[in-house]
Amino acid sequence: MSTLPILGIALLLTVFFRNDGEGNSLWWCNHISSMSILVISIIVLIKLKRMRRNSDNISISIMFLIASLGTVATVCRNIGNASVYAMCVTLSTPALLFFLENKKTVLKTFIYTLFITTFILVAISGSRTGIIAMSISSIFILSAHLKTKYLFLIIGIIFILFASVLFFTKEDSSTGRKFILERTIEMIYERPFGWGKNGFEANYMNFQANYFKHKHNEKAEILADDIKHPLNEFLRIAVDYGIQTLLIFILFVVFIIRHLSLSKDIANRTALHFLIILLVWSCFSYPFSISFVQLMITAYAIPVILRIEYSPEYSIKTGMLTILFFTLCIEAKASMDDWKWNIAINEFKNGNRQIANDIFDNYNSYFIDRGNLLYSLATIEYNNKDYAQCLKVCNECKEYISSYELEIIIANSYMFLEDFNKAEEHYIKAGYMCPNRFIPLYQRFKIYKQLGETEKMQILGNNILKKKMKVPSRKIDIILNNVKYELNKL
Repeated sequence: MSTLPILGIALLLTVFFRNDGEGNSLWWCNHISSMSILVISIIVLIKLKRMRRNSDNISISIMFLIASLGTVATVCRNIGNASVYAMCVTLSTPALLFFLENKKTVLKTFIYTLFITTFILVAISGSRTGIIAMSISSIFILSAHLKTKYLFLIIGIIFILFASVLFFTKEDSSTGRKFILERTIEMIYERPFGWGKNGFEANYMNFQANYFKHKHNEKAEILADDIKHPLNEFLRIAVDYGIQTLLIFILFVVFIIRHLSLSKDIANRTALHFLIILLVWSCFSYPFSISFVQLMITAYAIPVILRIEYSPEYSIKTGMLTILFFTLCIEAKASMDDWKWNIAINEFKNGNRQIANDIFDNYNSYFIDRGNLLYSLATIEYNNKDYAQCLKVCNECKEYISSYELEIIIANSYMFLEDFNKAEEHYIKAGYMCPNRFIPLYQRFKIYKQLGETEKMQILGNNILKKKMKVPSRKIDIILNNVKYELNKL
């Protein structure tokens, strides 16, 4: 039996049967899936000569695997992030439509039925980009039967109108995206050659805070949130690595699209279909942050690579194998470190703090995203009531992350250490980062009460009571009642 179907089944199992210990599926964001596809890639390249004679079989096997993942994902809809769900399903659709070349009527009927069902479920999920992606897949289906360019133009016009209506159905979301876009362009304008790796996450919230510090925009203040991604992969590249890198990336993408569009091969056409949907998602979301998408990029690329006539074959194959080997080593190291770190967090929660601290103390040796690692370590130190150590970790973390939550942890730590001036400073900054939040104002209100500054209490308390709520909650009701009680006592 071929090794590819066996590895395909193993991949399917690792993707869909890993959870976080509380029954929540993590199939869209784990290293195991990426590692599995890299193993498949290595075996494919090692057996390149044999497989080039059977490249059609390899294409069918890979497309069947991706289509199976997408089909299972369509059924397993109970996930929290509608955008990620729609992303994974729509990016699997090109592989499903690959099998429309089959002449069996029963198979075609099944595929069309599944496609229509998927389209409906994506629409129900509320993902606008997902609906646009499924519309693109519909155009790919119709393009195989259309003979006149005018009919295709009509479909394009209908699609644009349809997309415009979709974006006006969620006005708040569109307004929020526009605000993020404006702040991101400010970052690019200030440093056109890039802020460095993770530059957006390390600096964006500072720009947002600076904006609200100097300007009053009631609509934006209500919608503002803790942002970690510009919701556009092209902007992310420009912010982190500069406009020059973005231009090189765009030229590379155009070259690939041109190469695939000139080919009549079904695998290349499917790869083009996938690439166009991926570019759409890249304009409105964060697909490159999802491990499942990285897996799919590699999988769709394999059939295309197998059809390229290499010269000299040996050196190209050796280079690709070397890159894949080091990538696999990095993924394996990251996966093991992530697993070990999660064990430490669970041990800490269960009261086994000595075991957890032995792991935490060696945090510099772990190959995990530095910002997220330091942030989780800061929250652990905070919960452990070691506020001095927490502040030390937070200051290191600020080199990688600018965040409302991080500012609150820093402010609270200063509060417990009774350094009220520093606490107030960070509460003010947190308030500018997310002006719709009540916590920064209420904490400052408590500082003024502690210091006996009744005039400041009066002014800030009235501002809290007049403040508009983004989403009503019991916590806000408690804050408002406490403020009213304290003001009545003055």
